[in-house]
This record gives sequence, structure tokens and C-alpha cells, in this order.
Amino acid sequence: MSFSNFSFFQVFEQTDFNFSFSGENKKKILVIFEEKNLIDDIEYIDKILSVAKINLKTDCLYTICKPDAVILPPLALWFEKIKCGKIIIFGFDAERFACNFQNYLNRCIAFADYKVVFCDNLERIRTSNTESKKQLREALINLVVV
Repeated sequence: MSFSNFSFFQVFEQTDFNFSFSGENKKKILVIFEEKNLIDDIEYIDKILSVAKINLKTDCLYTICKPDAVILPPLALWFEKIKCGKIIIFGFDAERFACNFQNYLNRCIAFADYKVVFCDNLERIRTSNTESKKQLREALINLVVV
């Protein structure tokens, strides 16, 4: 699914990009999430991604961001620094990445050669209704479609 009604915020120039990453990144997908219980979170994210035939540890790079971080680098900087074309973000609003997307949650947003999916946090996904889970599954499948 593609959206054309979105914009990016003007942000200050940011050169600080100190994140550590794990994973083999075979499919050039970056996964960003906040840590609650690392081992359980990684297992649950892997289960979520499996509906789109994505394996977190082999197909992706992943990093953990602190939920209380006031400013995260803008989305464009993530694409540039990581050299990936697809990003999946769990638990952070688009505004935290200097984006002004409307009706974006659990949808695959495509622009230029890039795709991004913003998802609820893991706790909310665990307790969400069937329709929300179906929407997330479709977004992830659309993310990997070439």
C-alpha cells in the first residue's frame, strides 16, 4: 500500500548516530524497537515477522532505542547510515523520526525506493484485536514485496 499524503519535518542537522546493531541483514531490513524484556521481545518480534517470512536475526539488522529518548534521528538519516531500503519500527510514533504521516500505524508506507512500517509497541500488539493483527500482517507482507 502506498501513501502520497505525508510530509517530513524540518529538523536540525544531526550527525550523532551512536547505535549498536545486531543481525546479518540479508534482506536489508532495519528493525527498531524499545527494550522491555530483551529475550522475550526478540522472540516475539521474530514471531511477528515470520508471517512475512522474515527472520529477525538473519534477514534484518536490529537496534534498541530508549523509549524516553527525546529526539531520535530523522528517518532519512536511518536509511542513509544503514544503507537499507526497509524499516520496521515497533513502539515509536512517526513524529519521533521527523515524519508527519497520517493514518500510518500498521501500514506499509512506500516512497521513492523506501518502505517503512510503524507498529504499536509489543505489549499493545500482544493484546490487540484480530483486525489490528491482520492489518500488521498485511503491512509486513507488503514491505517485503518487491
